[in-house]
Amino acid sequence: DLITDLHVEEKFDVLVHCNGREYRCWDTNDRQAMGFNAIMNEAAKDFIVQSTTEAKISLLKRGIDINGQVGYGYQRVEIDKVKTIIIKEDEAKWVREIYRIFLLPSTDNYGSVWDRLSKRYEEELDQKVTKAWIVKVLNHKRYTGVRETHFRGNDYSITMEPIIDIETFNKVQD
Repeated sequence: DLITDLHVEEKFDVLVHCNGREYRCWDTNDRQAMGFNAIMNEAAKDFIVQSTTEAKISLLKRGIDINGQVGYGYQRVEIDKVKTIIIKEDEAKWVREIYRIFLLPSTDNYGSVWDRLSKRYEEELDQKVTKAWIVKVLNHKRYTGVRETHFRGNDYSITMEPIIDIETFNKVQD
């Protein structure tokens, strides 16, 4: 009402531009339309969020990863129109080598794994392999072929081909 009074008495105009339309705030019909469009936009947003969430849950229940990254040593491919995760061998070899070195009797910490890798494979070592990254690799269960994820209050497991066996992973964890 104050905006309408200002428009009539003071020739004061308040315009709102939204989604390619101009709303005249002193006009009751425009204010109602603006409110209705705001409600509809919220409803559309809620519908999109809900349908996207349902689609993600459906994928997770079928064992399909919804995250963009599948992890070092793996790659997402499409085989016969089905998206799947396979081992990326040129990266997986470094994961296996990290586990092998860590389990040597003379290796006593993460840093010694890095020292051995960087000395032995100085020129050919993948630049993604760093001391900090080695810690992540040695503690991430995904390399046993199980990727666990949490989404909207539920836990899901995604299975893929293992790079290392569960026994090796458990030895490293011990």
